[in-house]
Amino acid sequence: MENYTKTHWKDAAQGGTSLGVAIALFSIVAGALGLYERAPWVISMFNFAAIAVTVYVFGQRRAACYGERGFSYGQSLAFIASMMLFAGFLAGIGNFITYRWVITDYYANYIEEYLDVFSATMKTNLPEGWRAMMRAMMSNPVMIIFSTLFNIVIYGVFIGLVASVFIKRPEIQKHGE
Repeated sequence: MENYTKTHWKDAAQGGTSLGVAIALFSIVAGALGLYERAPWVISMFNFAAIAVTVYVFGQRRAACYGERGFSYGQSLAFIASMMLFAGFLAGIGNFITYRWVITDYYANYIEEYLDVFSATMKTNLPEGWRAMMRAMMSNPVMIIFSTLFNIVIYGVFIGLVASVFIKRPEIQKHGE
């Protein structure tokens, strides 16, 4: 009998790596082409399409491994979440590279605008020490990687809620058993 736990993580790593590398490379290319400033919707559409296609393709492939045992909605969702962990980590590295070396000025301005909106929402000026601390946190590689990881997992699982309806497979009952 096949070890489904071992193959679960192997398959999740394959799908997640494919997706994570695609998102990371697209992030870098999009930054170099100026899409973050001119057409951020293109980045969002690419990420959505890449996640949806990867979830469906690798989910179907995983479900096929189970054959007659069936592949439940919950198993599908767990596999998708596992896959998104790998993808999110790699996409986070891509975002860090993009923010640090490709769109440095844009990202610095983004952080300042975010802090201004945060101050306006709080209806008070943030002390300069807080602004510097928040600037440092938002530029920290660990924070960039883990915030991207968190976003990809949430986004992927959200897509997986719908995709799992189409990925799941019922158990095949043999006659006479």
